[in-house]
Amino acid sequence: LGTIAIGSDDTIYVLDGVHKNIKVFSPNGTFLGAIINHNLSNGTQGMALAEDGTFWLTDRRNRAIYQMDTKGNLLFTIDVGEPGEGPGQFAPDSPDDIAIGPDGNLYIFDGQGEYSTNYYGIGRIQVFDTEGNYLREFPTTQPDSISHNDEVFIAIDSAGNIYAADSHE
Repeated sequence: LGTIAIGSDDTIYVLDGVHKNIKVFSPNGTFLGAIINHNLSNGTQGMALAEDGTFWLTDRRNRAIYQMDTKGNLLFTIDVGEPGEGPGQFAPDSPDDIAIGPDGNLYIFDGQGEYSTNYYGIGRIQVFDTEGNYLREFPTTQPDSISHNDEVFIAIDSAGNIYAADSHE
């Protein structure tokens, strides 16, 4: 299983990248069903729930970032193209996780594979608007605390502080 998001009505959404769906639970834990989209791969790992109720998902196998509604309809795709370390490019097994900042922009962790250690010797977070336009990037600041060989999950608080958790450590 991947990331978890909580809706404004306290509905719980759990990304299941292996089964290519989002499992939906009531606030008391009752399973309500699954949101399915056949474009997702078993490399779908990151998920963020936007204020408008849509999901943003990262797919490491298809090298894409998707926007999807609660019925599983694909609304928008950002194709991240060939691996690289330039602006808007991602390492071979990325994009990793995604979070939505208080500014409404998409913050995407790029830290898998051969390019991840070429960028200042550590991973980076790239920022895109919801139209898929690359805005900026910055390196992670604790190179020894993130392995970049396993999944890294990120979250952003209301003040814009970014938190990262490495599944390896």
